[in-house]
Parts: sequence; structure tokens; C-alpha cells
Amino acid sequence: MHRFALVGHGVAVLTRLTCIESLRAHQLVALRFQEPEMSSGTIDVITLAGRRLPVAAERFLVPLRRVLDALPALA
Repeated sequence: MHRFALVGHGVAVLTRLTCIESLRAHQLVALRFQEPEMSSGTIDVITLAGRRLPVAAERFLVPLRRVLDALPALA
């Protein structure tokens, strides 16, 4: 779908993360949905309550949070 929009064939509904480089290069434009139900996407990490995450999981989550926080805001 990313490529479909990138080559000008139409509109695609994607997450910013899937096309971040195209957005940064101004090849695509992201528009936020007006409906609150459609613009409240999340990424959830789910684990057993009280469980301490393995070191590998923690090392994955720290940069993931940083990358997601640095994503550009939508128009």
C-alpha cells in the first residue's frame, strides 16, 4: 500500500512508522483522520502482570519508545 501511494496510484491508510522515510523526504503527506476512533492507534506491549521483562525485551523497548516519540506530528 505504501508503494501504491508513493507511485501516485491513490491513497493508502498506513501507520506513520511504515512510511516514515517517505514522509521525511516529503514524498508522501500524512493526514490525521477527523474521527477520534480512527486516529487513536497504539502499539501495545503486553506481558504478565508483575513479570519482570527479560533484558532483551527491555533493550528492545527503550529505543522503540525513543523512535516513536520522535515521529513527526501529523498535519
